[in-house]
Amino acid sequence: MNCDAFRLMRALILAAIAVAMAPGIACRGDDTAQPAAPKAPAATEGEFQSSVHEMAAGLKHENEATRKAMIARLVAEGDALVEAIATELARVDSESAFRGHAVRVLGAIGTPRARQLLKELALGQHDNNNRQFQRSAAAVYLTLDITPRDVAPLLAVTDASVVHLAIMHLSEKPLDASIARSVGECLKSADLVTRMVAAEVVGADRSGAFGKQATVLLADAADNAMNSPNADAMIRGTSQKQWEHEMNAFVSALISMSASTEELEALAENRTGMALDALTVALAHRHHAPAREGLLRIVANPERGMMRAWAAGGLGYVGQAGDLAEPAGHALNL
Repeated sequence: MNCDAFRLMRALILAAIAVAMAPGIACRGDDTAQPAAPKAPAATEGEFQSSVHEMAAGLKHENEATRKAMIARLVAEGDALVEAIATELARVDSESAFRGHAVRVLGAIGTPRARQLLKELALGQHDNNNRQFQRSAAAVYLTLDITPRDVAPLLAVTDASVVHLAIMHLSEKPLDASIARSVGECLKSADLVTRMVAAEVVGADRSGAFGKQATVLLADAADNAMNSPNADAMIRGTSQKQWEHEMNAFVSALISMSASTEELEALAENRTGMALDALTVALAHRHHAPAREGLLRIVANPERGMMRAWAAGGLGYVGQAGDLAEPAGHALNL
């Protein structure tokens, strides 16, 4: 299956988050430049915000020794600085650039209290109106030494971009059954990209953590794809409709996931519609010969869109000579 368009979408999500994190500071100097020592919490709001700006600039300095020196100084400041930042965040304007600088500084401090504050910010607990800031906090939080259980609460936030980041972070970690179920539940999300990112993670799992329920959720998602809002809208830069673009991710996951071919076959026996079609194509790509009859049915149905092309590809694994002759082959211009 070709998931290039989906991987491009994933790359664009990460690029957007990176832009959201950037506070727009350009810090230049000679190789021997050293950052000023972090100031103690200042008497005025402006002075303290300025000092945090300088800290963030030191963390981005082009010289590695300068960056390390700033990190060491922030660690030495520790929770006293964290509490000062928390106090300032509670009173600054939602759009203040201070917020972007603050999350970088909190990430460098790295104490349990700093991690907890970043988690709260990523969950939107301190500012529900600034999605960009929430995403920035989540992006920094996910770079820290945290466990999958620390990440799992982010799957339930309302901001889809934060959920995408959390799912992709968890895709690189061993998951227990509870957290795997939470990721699987994201296949029910109202957000298109959330469903597709979750499908990729389920499909890539080799541990079996997702269990049989993930197969059911993927089949349900395939059934619902054509009923989602804008299902027939064209994906920009492709020749696919939204439901076809989404279905590509689901079928790919069914092909590659750790569930056995026998489990997919048993599920297909009780399915109809798009779920059955997706399972049939997946079974064919697993060289399951009985899928041939279902593939021929799909290829002959002009209402199945790109699913017909995927079914034709499946015949390359389980088909027979002449399967794509008239009339099905003619309909596909084969």
